[in-house]
Amino acid sequence: MLLKAMAKKISWCAAAEIIGVSDRTMRRWRERLEQNGYDGLMDQRKGKPASHRVELKTV
Repeated sequence: MLLKAMAKKISWCAAAEIIGVSDRTMRRWRERLEQNGYDGLMDQRKGKPASHRVELKTV
């Protein structure tokens, strides 16, 4: 959805609705994507990773 919104095939608000996040969250993701590329979308939380996290090789 982010790629479609970046290509202006759909609006950012429509992408947020499809993904199931708020408009504000989508604006934050958009800003992080523009500033840092795909690395900006990585989990920004600090500390121990969640125990239910899927391993990177599985993803």
